[in-house]
Amino acid sequence: MDTKKVGSLRRTFYMVDGTEVTRDYKAEFNNAIFRADISSMEGTFAGKLTTSALHVVKNLTIGGRAVARHWLAHIPKRWYGDGFSGGGDNIYHNLIRLNCNVPSGESGVLLVTCQYNLDNADDDDSGTNFVCWHEMNIAGETIFNTGAQPWGTYYITEKRMLHMGAKSVGAGSHVVDVNWRWNDASTTVYPVFTDITLKVDFIKK
Repeated sequence: MDTKKVGSLRRTFYMVDGTEVTRDYKAEFNNAIFRADISSMEGTFAGKLTTSALHVVKNLTIGGRAVARHWLAHIPKRWYGDGFSGGGDNIYHNLIRLNCNVPSGESGVLLVTCQYNLDNADDDDSGTNFVCWHEMNIAGETIFNTGAQPWGTYYITEKRMLHMGAKSVGAGSHVVDVNWRWNDASTTVYPVFTDITLKVDFIKK
C-alpha cells in the first residue's frame, strides 16, 4: 500500500511507576503492513488493497473505479429430455448463456471460461457417424469453434470439456454463449451435458 491516513492512533502504555497512560496521536502511515485487528479503523486510503484487507476494513473510501467484474452461470444438466435438442439437426442449440453489461465509458477484455461433463444417454453407439460442432460466442462473434468432429471423439476420450476465449469489448450489453449442433445422421446418440459452468471476467483497460 502506498499511503494510508487515519485521523488518530491510540496507544496505551505504562510509565516506569506502573501508571497506565493512553494517548491519541495524529498519524500517517506509508508502505505500512498491519498485523492487528483494524476492523474499527476509519479513514481514506490511497494505494492497493489485498482481498484479505478489504474483508477487515470498514468505513473505507477508495478513489477510482473497479478494474474487474465477474459473471457466473451454472446449469446442472441439459439433455434431450428437457428439450435441449428441440428444433432439429444442423442448427446450433444453446447450452449456456450469460449477459454481461459493461458500464458506459469503459472498455476492456472479456475472458470466457466454460466447462462441463458430456456423455451419451444411449451407450449402443460410439458416435462415430454423429458429427457435431461446438462454439463459443461473444455478442454474436465466434471466438472459439472446434470444426466438425465425431461425437465419440469427445464423450469417449474427453468426458470433461474446457473451453476458453477472449475478446476486446466496449461499453454495452454483451451476450456470451456456448452452442452445440450436429448433422442429421442415423444414430442412437443422445447427448447429455452435466455440471455446466460459464464464467466471464471483464478486465478494464
